[in-house]
Amino acid sequence: MNGKNKFLIEILKGREERAFEIKKLNEKFHGTIICLTLNIPGPDKLDELYYYTFNEATKALEASLNINVLKERAPLSGYEAYFVSDKDIKEIKKIALTLEEKHPLGRLFDIDIFYKDLSKISREDLGEPKRKCFLCGEDAVSCGRSRKHSVYELISSIKEKILQYKNSKN
Repeated sequence: MNGKNKFLIEILKGREERAFEIKKLNEKFHGTIICLTLNIPGPDKLDELYYYTFNEATKALEASLNINVLKERAPLSGYEAYFVSDKDIKEIKKIALTLEEKHPLGRLFDIDIFYKDLSKISREDLGEPKRKCFLCGEDAVSCGRSRKHSVYELISSIKEKILQYKNSKN
C-alpha cells in the first residue's frame, strides 16, 4: 500500500472513531455535544505547532462556553477534543463561529456542534457564509476541491501564522 492510500485509510479510520465517540457521548449526556479538531491539510496532523494550536483552541472554547473538555484524543487523523454544554445549540454555534472568525488562530479551528440526532448545525443554518481559504479568501471547499494551492503552500502559511501568534504571546 502506498503512502497516499495509507494516509486516506487513517483519515477515514479517524472519522469513524470520531463518529463513534460522538455517538457514545450523545448517549451518555443530555447536553449538546461539541467536537473540536483542527483544519490542517496534508498527512502530518500531529506536530508540536499543531498541538500548541489545539491547546489554544481548547482553552478558548472552554473559556467562551464555561465548560471543560471531557476527552482528548490524538489519532493520526489529528487532535480531537470533546465537550458537552447545556446552552442552546444555536448560541453554542454562534460562539464557535466567533472563535473561528475572531481568534488569531481561529481559521484553523474546526468546531462541530451536534443536534441530538447527531447531525451538525452548519454555518448556513445561522445564515453565515461558508469558510474562506487560508491563502486567498475564496470559498475554502472550492479551493480544496480544485487544488488551487499546494499542500506545501498551505502548510507553510499555517505554520508561519502559528509561529507569529506564539511569538507574540512570549
